[in-house]
Amino acid sequence: MFRSPLGSVICLAIIAVGCNKSEPGGPGASNSSHSKDTFTVKAPSTSTDISQGGSHDIKISVDRKKAFKQPVTLTFEGGNKVSFDPKKLVDDPSQSGSSMVKVTAEKDAPLGKQTITVNATPESGSATSATFDINIKETK
Repeated sequence: MFRSPLGSVICLAIIAVGCNKSEPGGPGASNSSHSKDTFTVKAPSTSTDISQGGSHDIKISVDRKKAFKQPVTLTFEGGNKVSFDPKKLVDDPSQSGSSMVKVTAEKDAPLGKQTITVNATPESGSATSATFDINIKETK
């Protein structure tokens, strides 16, 4: 079977651009995607533009495996002169599995890319995290 080097590069590029997904967390957390009592967290895979003094709602998803029924507490950290509302939220297993956080940049937030970390902690078992980028733009 013939494999094109270009095809391999394209596949790697697709994988790199895909969703920004955490390692598994939860009671039986491991790097195996086969465990049924774990969860992962998904954050945006592309940078989100926010103007100085502005805000943007960001969707964070908690993907639960079949046997994982715990609430997951999400907290946010990172960024310079940015705030999060709410600062902490609980993703309940009876809900949709996605939550929104409002990220606000102060009027004097430094311009450019900043990386935000989403920490996801279950009631029991291993915590995990994912990151996403924001891009602070000058207010016009």
